[in-house]
Amino acid sequence: MSNPRLALLWALLALTLAASGVNQALFLVLHHAAQSLPAVLWRLLSMAGEWTLVVALLLWRAARLPELLPPPSA
Repeated sequence: MSNPRLALLWALLALTLAASGVNQALFLVLHHAAQSLPAVLWRLLSMAGEWTLVVALLLWRAARLPELLPPPSA
């Protein structure tokens, strides 16, 4: 289910940003641009960091699509 090419692309992007030294400037640009987003979006994103909510969502997803789970071991 993972895509090695996509992982390689992200790794190269991260290395390029780290090596070029523009990561702080890019962060500041994105930070100022994100201030125009509604406050409710930030509240929902911060809730995604709550482990209880994440576990509940994963359990709900597993119940809805059990075929995505690995088969039980014998």
